[in-house]
Amino acid sequence: MDKTKKQLEQELETLRDRIKLLEASENQLQQTKQILETSEQKYRTMFENTGTPTILIEENKIVSMVNSEFERISGFSREEVEGKMLWTEFVSQEHIKMMVDYHDKRRIDPASAPRTYSCKLVIRSGEIKTAILTVAMIPGTKQSLVAVLDVTDKRRLSEEILEISERERRKIGRDLHDDLGQHLIGIEALSSLLERRLKTQSNRETRLAGEISELIKEATRKTKSLAKGLCPIDIEGGGLIASLKEFAELTQKVFGISCVFEYDKHIIIDDDTTAMHLYRIVQEATNNAVRHGRSDKVIISLTSEEDSIVLSIEDNGIGIPKNPDRRNSLGLNIMEYRATSIEATFQIQGRMTGGTEVICTLNRKF
Repeated sequence: MDKTKKQLEQELETLRDRIKLLEASENQLQQTKQILETSEQKYRTMFENTGTPTILIEENKIVSMVNSEFERISGFSREEVEGKMLWTEFVSQEHIKMMVDYHDKRRIDPASAPRTYSCKLVIRSGEIKTAILTVAMIPGTKQSLVAVLDVTDKRRLSEEILEISERERRKIGRDLHDDLGQHLIGIEALSSLLERRLKTQSNRETRLAGEISELIKEATRKTKSLAKGLCPIDIEGGGLIASLKEFAELTQKVFGISCVFEYDKHIIIDDDTTAMHLYRIVQEATNNAVRHGRSDKVIISLTSEEDSIVLSIEDNGIGIPKNPDRRNSLGLNIMEYRATSIEATFQIQGRMTGGTEVICTLNRKF
C-alpha cells in the first residue's frame, strides 16, 4: 500500500513536470507566433510601402500578393487578384511564351533566367504598358517577387528621339548622295576634262590637274560611303536583304572574320522604318561581337516562323554575363528600344557552345 502511494506521488510529480513543460512550450509557441506575426507584419509593411508596383508569384503562376502600387498601375483591386489571377493575364500575348520560359527556368536555377528584362503589360482598361521587371526568387521557396517599373512614357520618348535621329540620318544621307555627291561628280568630270586638254597641249600643269582629279574622285567615294552609312537601306534596290548581304561582306572584309548572312528568300519587309531598325540591331550586335566579344565568326539569320519573323545574330566570342548590367550598356538598351518601337520582342543570351545570341522576333506578317 505504501509502495502504491509512493508510485502515485512519483506519477503526480511527473505529471506536474509535464504540465510545466507544456506551459513553457505554450509560452514559447505564443512567443514564436507573436514573432512570426510581427515579422509578417513587418515584411507586409515593407512590401506595401516600397513605392514600386510589386507582386508575389507562386510556382503555379497564381499571384498570391500585390501591393497598392500594383493596384494603381493595373486597375485591379487586391481582392480581384490575390489567389485568383495568373500573372500571365497581365502580360501582352507576344511576351507570354518568353516569360513562361523564364518562370520555369528560374525555379530550376535562378541564375538561368534574366533577373531584369522588359515586357508589355495589359492593364484593366486594355492599355498596353511598357515595363521593366526585376525578379528574385525567395530563398527556400518556389515563390518569386516581381518589381514592376512602368517606363511607358520614358520608352515612348526614347523611341520618338530615336525615330527623329533616324529621320535626320536618312535626310543627311540623301542630301550627301543627291546634292553634294552630284556636285562632286560634276567637278570630277570637269577636272578630268581639264587634265585631258592640258595633256594635249603638253602643259606642265597636267600632273597637278591629274592629282586634283584623283582627290575629287576620292572625295566622291567617301561621300558615297558616308551616305550609305547614314542611309543603308534602299527599299527599291533590294531592301533589307540586299543591305544585310552587303553588310556581311563588308564586315568580313574590314575585320577579317567569317560573317555569314542566311535568310528565307520569300521574306519581304517593305516598311522602311522596320527595315532600318532591324539593320541597326544587326549593326550594333555585330560590332559588339567583334569589338567586345572578340568573335571571329558571326552568323546573321532572317527566318520566318509561323506568323513571325525572327532576326538572330550569333557569335562565338567570350559571351556575356548571365545578368548583364543594362544601366551601363547603351548599345544594348538602344537595340531593345529599336525592337520595342517596331512591336518586336528582344532577347540576348549566352549560347551553350559559347558566345552570344541576339534574337529579335516580330510577331506579325509582312
